[in-house]
Amino acid sequence: MESASRPRAETEDIVLLISRLFLGAVFVYSGTVKAFGWSATVAEFQALGLPMTEAAVLLTVIVQLLGGFGVALGWHTRHAALALAAFTVAATLIGHRFWMLSGSEFDRQFTTALE
Repeated sequence: MESASRPRAETEDIVLLISRLFLGAVFVYSGTVKAFGWSATVAEFQALGLPMTEAAVLLTVIVQLLGGFGVALGWHTRHAALALAAFTVAATLIGHRFWMLSGSEFDRQFTTALE
């Protein structure tokens, strides 16, 4: 019986690995874009009215890169995923205030928040 369940377990392992790689890649990409576009990211955060803007950008980049790599590589996966989940909720509430908008800008920010 054990041999019959092994291919299923291997398939699940492969699916989880691929899922972790893709999910982690989203955050690694986003953190990399913010890091290499530092000035634009700082300006974007300033437009949101965030205090200590450069520190907020640095923290964002660190969370996205470490969390993304953690999830992708399976390094402290649960902690990395929890940090990314908390970051995503905070970023949505701070940076994508769709409930305060209307028209096409509402649509754009709402879609971004749902992603």
